[in-house]
Amino acid sequence: MEWEDTKSWSESFDEFMSQFDDLFLRSESREKAKLYVRGLLADVERKNAWQLAEVLNLDSPHPLQRLVNEGKWDVVNKRLSLGLADYEVRTWHGWHRHMTLCFLAHTWLTLMSMNERQKKATSALDELQSG
Repeated sequence: MEWEDTKSWSESFDEFMSQFDDLFLRSESREKAKLYVRGLLADVERKNAWQLAEVLNLDSPHPLQRLVNEGKWDVVNKRLSLGLADYEVRTWHGWHRHMTLCFLAHTWLTLMSMNERQKKATSALDELQSG
């Protein structure tokens, strides 16, 4: 991946994650969530807090663990805005929050994949029209 692509990816990722700023009640939680999702997108065999902390160059996994287990989230309002009003999980807050971040990572990968396919299709169409 070229530097320009990396910069563009980073800007797009930040823009994507900003849609979920209101999910986190504290700015520290928002930043940790971005890190967590970046860690989930990393090429790491196991996706646990220790492995994510290592790939993200954090001194310990505790900030990520706190985000998942104790962080202040406004899940109810965000769930309503996403059309998931009837979806409920009453236990395992850490699992639920981890899965939320996994869904964000999956959504990001899906969007990036769609963008790449669209670019290739546009490029192929341009070649056909010019040639």
